[in-house]
Amino acid sequence: MFGNKKEKDGNEPVFLLTVNSSYQLGLVENILRSHDIPCLAQDRATGGYMRIYAGGSIFGTDIYVSPENQEKAKELLSVLDLNEPEAVPEDELAEEALEAAEPNDK
Repeated sequence: MFGNKKEKDGNEPVFLLTVNSSYQLGLVENILRSHDIPCLAQDRATGGYMRIYAGGSIFGTDIYVSPENQEKAKELLSVLDLNEPEAVPEDELAEEALEAAEPNDK
């Protein structure tokens, strides 16, 4: 995908961002994949082992892309708020789901 790391041809992966949960990792990977942007996820420290045993890592996961895709990837992901999500009341979520399911006849 990115070539042999020993080659110094300017196509080595560049850092894009760090995610803190498996959910965020899946979200970012799916957005990038859906826009044909290959990415490389690398767990920090022993995060890979923690992800296997605990389903997540407290160390975070760094995501890398090729240099030519970095700006497009940043633009695509700029709409995401990857900080800790705010608690949304369950009744508000249900109301939004019902509104989204209703056909727009307007």
